[in-house]
Amino acid sequence: MNVRSFGGYIFVSGVCLLLNNVILIFADAIGCALLVSVLLSYCVVVVTGYLLHSFISFRQPLSIRAFGRYAFAMAINIPLLFGTVWVWRNAVGLPMSLSAPAATACMFFINFLLCRWAVSAKQGFDSTPLRSGMGAFDSKSLRPGDAPINGPCVLAPK
Repeated sequence: MNVRSFGGYIFVSGVCLLLNNVILIFADAIGCALLVSVLLSYCVVVVTGYLLHSFISFRQPLSIRAFGRYAFAMAINIPLLFGTVWVWRNAVGLPMSLSAPAATACMFFINFLLCRWAVSAKQGFDSTPLRSGMGAFDSKSLRPGDAPINGPCVLAPK
């Protein structure tokens, strides 16, 4: 799967990164614990990111399976974001207004790989659009040689 619009990916990623940073900085300013801030950011950004990446970056139909993969892939970011923000804020001593952007910059490449895997409809999972009402595994979406179930190990192009 190729990114059809690299500029689109950068735009959507920028929106998600900005949204993530605003939530983290605002939540810190009102006294929320770091873990609560990270979880709140996850909930907002995962929905926004999936919709925007599906429509703009990868131009894929919406599906429950793809959203599940995306939510799972982005959930991997929870401990990564928590850890990198903690390091920048507590170990290095930066304020949250600098720690959040530094942490998200550190995570940019891993987010690209996770997003690409999650939103791609050609991974052997059911990629039936949400509007069709079908939810079962769709064997017609497989090509010869595809395994019916792929996991995070398929980040490299076939």
